[in-house]
Amino acid sequence: MPHSPTSEEIKRYREKAAIYIFVGVIIFAFSLLAALLGSSAQGLLTFVAICLTAWGMGWYAVSKGYLRSIGVLLGTLLWIGLVILWLMKDRYKLPSR
Repeated sequence: MPHSPTSEEIKRYREKAAIYIFVGVIIFAFSLLAALLGSSAQGLLTFVAICLTAWGMGWYAVSKGYLRSIGVLLGTLLWIGLVILWLMKDRYKLPSR
């Protein structure tokens, strides 16, 4: 039987997801700036941004009760994948405040 995470674990997973996704978006913004400036680092920055965003979305998928690989796969789609994952039903119910 699969492990059902506690509400604290779910919150921790979502915090990790938010950090990775936020840093990925910031690095992606730097890659756009590098492209405008004609820097050769643009490709590397974009790759790093996609990897960080995908990893963060993997954590977000885990917090919603899905496989990490689903989140990572959706993470490669960036914004579209984030919206899809956000719209997916939570399999874990957090206690209401």
